[in-house]
Amino acid sequence: MKKVGDSSQRRLKNMFHYLSKILVIILIACFILVILANIFAWQSIMLPLAVFTVLVFSFLAWQRLDFALYVLLSELVLGGAGGRWLSVDFFSIRIIFLGILFLIWLYRVLRKKIDLSPILKSKFSKPLLILALFFPIFWGLIGWTQGWPGKYILSDANGFLFYGLFFILITVLPKRINARYLVKIYLISIAAAAGILTVLYFFAVFKVANIWFLKQLFLGRMFYGGKIGIMPDSALRLFTGNGIFVVIGILIFASLVLVKKKLSRKTRNLILLAILFCHLAIVASYTRGFWVGIIGAAIFLLFFLPWKSRGKLLAGAITLFIISEIIFQGFFELSFFNFFFNRLATSVSVQADPVSLGGRLSQVRVLGGAILRHPFWGIGFGAYFSDYRTIQDVADPYSFELGYLDMTVKFGIIGFAFWGLIILGIFAKGLKLLWFKFDLARGDRALILGFLSGLVSLLIVGGTSPFLMSAFGITHIILTIYILEIISWNKKIPSR
Repeated sequence: MKKVGDSSQRRLKNMFHYLSKILVIILIACFILVILANIFAWQSIMLPLAVFTVLVFSFLAWQRLDFALYVLLSELVLGGAGGRWLSVDFFSIRIIFLGILFLIWLYRVLRKKIDLSPILKSKFSKPLLILALFFPIFWGLIGWTQGWPGKYILSDANGFLFYGLFFILITVLPKRINARYLVKIYLISIAAAAGILTVLYFFAVFKVANIWFLKQLFLGRMFYGGKIGIMPDSALRLFTGNGIFVVIGILIFASLVLVKKKLSRKTRNLILLAILFCHLAIVASYTRGFWVGIIGAAIFLLFFLPWKSRGKLLAGAITLFIISEIIFQGFFELSFFNFFFNRLATSVSVQADPVSLGGRLSQVRVLGGAILRHPFWGIGFGAYFSDYRTIQDVADPYSFELGYLDMTVKFGIIGFAFWGLIILGIFAKGLKLLWFKFDLARGDRALILGFLSGLVSLLIVGGTSPFLMSAFGITHIILTIYILEIISWNKKIPSR
């Protein structure tokens, strides 16, 4: 009788496993349908599709929280800046996904079906709990007393809620095998995003797709965030908000190739292809911050590589540079060498770039003045300056590109210092593993270097962008902490 019962339980478990996979496939189909609906302006199906997608995700999360986490991570990488990819203004489907995960996780915690010991074990738990709960509540209330618009307060608070994702990750995915799957999903999603952006860019180059239609699609309909169009030197630009993941991804891919020796030829070739797509997507972005971030992160990476791997990194960079030169000479009749260094040079010349640099200088004046008036506790989430203007454009008075000044304005020197100490703690944890964990496997070393290099690039890019206050930057910070904790607690990740 016991064998019959065990057999029935196994069949039931297998059935739910396959059902979960079917639900994931249905969600992928929903995402594809959303893209088609935005392309062809099928507005009538948006709300029903949103409701259906939420129901399917809820059912999936109830059955398999791990699968739901993978879906949320993929949506973050591929879904753009806003989460309003369904064009429904009164909610963010990304926040609804996160809320569903939290509710089901809390229910299982109360039913004692989830082990909380990893949370108690991690030294990052208390600081992250403060970021996820205290920061949104306290500085949300300060913003409310200052009279900032509610939607702006919620936008800032929503980003910080993603710090709470750490607690779900560390308890639902506590094993090395779980970490391996999560990293794989993360990197596959980044490679897919880079591939899509690269293909669309060349579609625009060959006039298969109109660059202005892509701007309307990504920025006007799907709220991706970014800048798309034709630059004064006639080069095309395709920069979307999720491009920061592409920057992070190329560094993780490079670390895997340079540090992890036991890679099959197929895997190595796929990673090299992903690096190529990431590089082309970064070139297509025409974004100086991305390039500076990669240069800074590559210098960080060089310190931890043996001389042979350093040579390979430099050789790879030169190869990618030559490929870019061939593309620009062939399609735009421009020298990528001149284009690259001239674009970097405009970072310090208002005359060469009056819009971007002029706008940021005006932000320094406005944000700096606010910090001097409220230095310690800031002026709260949702800070809004109606007098903020650029030289040639009227900028969004809410979205600030100078990330560190933006953070200091909103939660003051005290809040910024607390956040900064957590970032320093991440590097201290990672460097301790690299320097003092003598049995550290090559695969683990590659992951640590990749995720820390990605964090370096994020911190550099965050100086001139709002990524550090958004779900994008916060997600990578959380994933870095998660990977470091898993590696420090367990034996090496098994590989196939």
